[in-house]
Amino acid sequence: DLVIGTIEYHFGVKIDNYVLIGFDAFKEIIDYFGGINMDVSKAEAEAMAKFDCVVAPGDNVLLNGEEALWYSRIRKLDSDFKRTERQRAVASKIIEKARKSNLVDLVSVANKIAPSIETDLPQAKIYSLGASAVFSYLKYEVIDATIPAPGLWKSETFKSQSILRVDIEKNREYLAEFLYGIN
Repeated sequence: DLVIGTIEYHFGVKIDNYVLIGFDAFKEIIDYFGGINMDVSKAEAEAMAKFDCVVAPGDNVLLNGEEALWYSRIRKLDSDFKRTERQRAVASKIIEKARKSNLVDLVSVANKIAPSIETDLPQAKIYSLGASAVFSYLKYEVIDATIPAPGLWKSETFKSQSILRVDIEKNREYLAEFLYGIN
């Protein structure tokens, strides 16, 4: 409720439905599809190893669900922007795997993770969205954006704390353009 309220208040975006997928479901999805391949830098592999998640650095490294979760959660290595970039890259890889799957596999993974999902959607709507995903949504191009948007914030120090000074109004406009194509 707090996250939804914050987004609605600051950015003027009405969030009419939501789906929350926990860490366990995240790992199960990736494991179900046989893992995902990611480019893992030496620094990223070292950061993961601090949490007893040992992977060899390199291009196209196969990560299981647990490893992909740690990869997505790396903190203090670079920036929050890089962390969310890793998260979006992992999400894109999951979508790629889903696109290559058949209907039986998609239904199976959905049934497997269903108990780990929290949503305000009625069950009939979930089934309708699931059917649409299989027959149309998975064919859409995936585009993403970050808030604050590039160029619409600056780093500052306030009371010896590093902060982002965000232009809320310009970010609100950017988000409206991204989501709705309006200015």
